[in-house]
Amino acid sequence: RQENMSRKAAGEEPLPEEDPSNPIFKPLPEPSRLEGYLVTNQISSYCNHINGVAGQSFNRLYLMKALQED
Repeated sequence: RQENMSRKAAGEEPLPEEDPSNPIFKPLPEPSRLEGYLVTNQISSYCNHINGVAGQSFNRLYLMKALQED
């Protein structure tokens, strides 16, 4: 509404206002907080798993490098 008032003051054509009965302007449902929380925890679990595997791989890599240098 504020944008339409500023557009009218500038001499521009106002934008169509949202009408709840119009199917074009249906309000979007709010995303589920539970779903977001579950996805966040799943990503955190994946990151922890990757961190553990990468740490083991680096340990093996440095161990093999040290053995080859001797």
